[in-house]
Amino acid sequence: MTVKQLPSILLVDDSSISLQMISRALINKGFAVETASGGEECLEMMKNRTFGLVLLDLLMPGIDGLEVCRRLSEHPNRTQFKVAICSGCDEQDVIQNSIGVGADAYFVKEGTSEDFAERLSALLAGEPSSDPS
Repeated sequence: MTVKQLPSILLVDDSSISLQMISRALINKGFAVETASGGEECLEMMKNRTFGLVLLDLLMPGIDGLEVCRRLSEHPNRTQFKVAICSGCDEQDVIQNSIGVGADAYFVKEGTSEDFAERLSALLAGEPSSDPS
């Protein structure tokens, strides 16, 4: 019996609490998770390896999630990973701008960490997102 390996996730957020909560929920779902505390660290990590999903907080000091997403859209291995932006903002212009710079999905931070992990699992499985993107 072959066990399907779940994609690894790079979780990028300047909030250590968010990193811990979301990380724990994703690990409990069977994902391998690495974290970065900001855009600069994320871009540096992506020079050396590729993840199945890069999950970006939108508002971070330094290089924000939109700029990281834009830069990742030019990554030589971009077809090998998905990029999702996660934010508490549910304004349509922000969501459309995120998709416009290259995000595969946009998630509004709501519900429990476990609910969020379920939505990410659906994205990685290729199922349509129920978020307003």
